[in-house]
Amino acid sequence: MTDDELGELLALAALNALDPDEQRSVDTAIAGRPDLQAELDELRMAAAQLGESEAATPPAGLKASILAEIAATRQSATDAATEPPRSPAKAVSMRRSWIAGVAAAVAVGALIGVAVWSASDSSPEVADQIEAVLELPDVEALELHGDEDGVRILHSPSSTAAVLVDDGMPDPGDDRAYQLWFSRDGIVTPANVFRPDSDGHVEVLVEDFQPVGAVITITLEPADGSDQPTGPPIVSSD
Repeated sequence: MTDDELGELLALAALNALDPDEQRSVDTAIAGRPDLQAELDELRMAAAQLGESEAATPPAGLKASILAEIAATRQSATDAATEPPRSPAKAVSMRRSWIAGVAAAVAVGALIGVAVWSASDSSPEVADQIEAVLELPDVEALELHGDEDGVRILHSPSSTAAVLVDDGMPDPGDDRAYQLWFSRDGIVTPANVFRPDSDGHVEVLVEDFQPVGAVITITLEPADGSDQPTGPPIVSSD
């Protein structure tokens, strides 16, 4: 396990979001590493200052939320080809930023990054599938551009699943929802129908993700979705 990989686990450990096996791996890895123990202590302090309680049970999907932020940060660093290697101090600062928003949300019982697109999709099983995608070492971010900033699909060449994420997506209204579409060779295929949570956060599992040769769009549709788009794209990969 590299220090960067261990650092990601430290951010999760600071919020009590590791399973027992992962926690044991962290405990073993940081034994004899006072620098990493000090970093974990700092991250826990940052979480505590934001109102995180050590006694609180992390809600389902918390781990996936942090991993989504980590994956997006990784992609930003990859795109910045001329950026020099991160110093240890900068790495700690970055990990603090990963947990800051999440810790604040947990303190008031909210969950960053979990979209309320249907009751079944909020299940722990789907959270585990999302987490599995975001933990892949070769995860990439595909940006969708248009009326909304920050909409991206986190995906990996080694997986057929992907995760659609955004922060700050407007409430579509009670009788409306957002819908994802794939257009290839003039054929438009409907995909996920979803809604943001009350804070505008979206995190949707996209199964059988095949972006090659496709234009990916999101439109505003009736609450149950449509067979074909009924409005203009809000964002697009084109």
